[in-house]
Amino acid sequence: MEYWCIDRIEEGQAVLEGPDQSLTHLSLSLLPPEVKEGDCLLQSAGGWRIDEQETRRRRQEAAQKLRNLLGKGGQDQA
Repeated sequence: MEYWCIDRIEEGQAVLEGPDQSLTHLSLSLLPPEVKEGDCLLQSAGGWRIDEQETRRRRQEAAQKLRNLLGKGGQDQA
């Protein structure tokens, strides 16, 4: 599956990052009304939909990377 993730939202447009890290602008009117930055999207014949599971997985992965960077790798600090 090819996921597109919302990098940012600005002036009625969503900036989507594609599977090859390319960026494209898309009108918010073409996306589900509840989209927000960081959501992962899939495109089908019926339009765009949010993939909640992939969005959650990527957010958890990013949070873990941040904890590791800050030296809080999820382990108890003595």
